[in-house]
Amino acid sequence: KYKRFTNIETFSIIDSDDQKALMKRLLEKFGAEKRITPTQLQYTLSCIKNQSNKQTYDHSMNNLVQQLNVEYEREKQKAQVLDFDDLMVKILELFKSSAEFKNHFQLAVKHILIDEYQDTNTIQHALLKHMALDESGTQRALSVCAVGDEDQSIYSWRGAQVENMRLFKEDFRSTEIIKIEQN
Repeated sequence: KYKRFTNIETFSIIDSDDQKALMKRLLEKFGAEKRITPTQLQYTLSCIKNQSNKQTYDHSMNNLVQQLNVEYEREKQKAQVLDFDDLMVKILELFKSSAEFKNHFQLAVKHILIDEYQDTNTIQHALLKHMALDESGTQRALSVCAVGDEDQSIYSWRGAQVENMRLFKEDFRSTEIIKIEQN
């Protein structure tokens, strides 16, 4: 239905285990398996893609990480696979590049609920804004509800930005805050 909005013909989702196996092959190809583990590389590339400020490598590895990232993207494209981070990035690009897609989506989706908002990352917050707001910042969705607790943020290590709680209040100006202070 939405194929006309993207140049992606077909794709599969690469799961975490297959992603780590690919990372391992790339590290071996670059002779870097003793400098960084597949898990560290996967985490680092995810942080980069999700625009997180987290970095798990020293600055002398920037060039290596960049080369590994280029090769990782090339291998995924060759295999016609997307990782989980790609799904959010690609849909955000679609919202930004196609007013027709954005309008179609906003006409179809009127209510949005996000749980654990304190654990969202930069891309997820931007995606919510494109899903619910028009270009002037006017809310198109009838309701946008975010449930979260700034004191419960536990995923900063994977790019979560507790700052998104404050940004939510700014971006969705008619926000009503309901505090549940007793169980």
